[in-house]
Amino acid sequence: MNAHSNTTAEAVASTTGSLDDLERLIAEHKAAALIDEQLWVRVGEIDDSLPDELPMVRVQIARVLLGQNLDGSDAYRPIYAYDDKKIDAHIDDHLDAQLSLCGGNEELKANIRERYAASKARLKQKLADLSAERKKIEDDHGYTAALAAAKAQSDVTRALEGDVMDFVPSSLKAAARQAAWALALHEDEIFHSCEGLDFSRLVRSIARSVQWGKSDA
Repeated sequence: MNAHSNTTAEAVASTTGSLDDLERLIAEHKAAALIDEQLWVRVGEIDDSLPDELPMVRVQIARVLLGQNLDGSDAYRPIYAYDDKKIDAHIDDHLDAQLSLCGGNEELKANIRERYAASKARLKQKLADLSAERKKIEDDHGYTAALAAAKAQSDVTRALEGDVMDFVPSSLKAAARQAAWALALHEDEIFHSCEGLDFSRLVRSIARSVQWGKSDA
């Protein structure tokens, strides 16, 4: 269990569902979301400073004939794979087609499997080399660390958002404030990390309230 989970458990145990409790949670979420935004801005700034020739992590696995160039040469469009799964799928499709032409010649099939396995290994190694080269550049520029910090902060922000959504209000004022918070968050573009608010989750929390008639202390 992480630090936020411990803090949340303690907060839930001590909450009374009052407007004051809700305001405290909302303030915590707002502070976290603002830090979140700043960290992602920093990620963007570092990304913009990366070399223009940053390696693209992809390998060409095929090409499609589009027609001819003005000089009469063939014009092709390359097809790329960006991960091992795509490489496997492409090679396996062609392997199956080749094997279907071999009949019962097991020696030929073995040779074909060996060649295609070698192609897979070569393409995957090239992809891994490009990924390592790109990561080193990103590491050296601070991009990797900045991205990890931003993602970690987004996790904190989303957890706090969940705390507010799961808050069970003990008064109409608290319920109204909770609903207003969710609507404002949905409409405010600054909170980019808070995507896809689950309003049904909020409604369930409000529905659990059994003290509608109680006024805030």
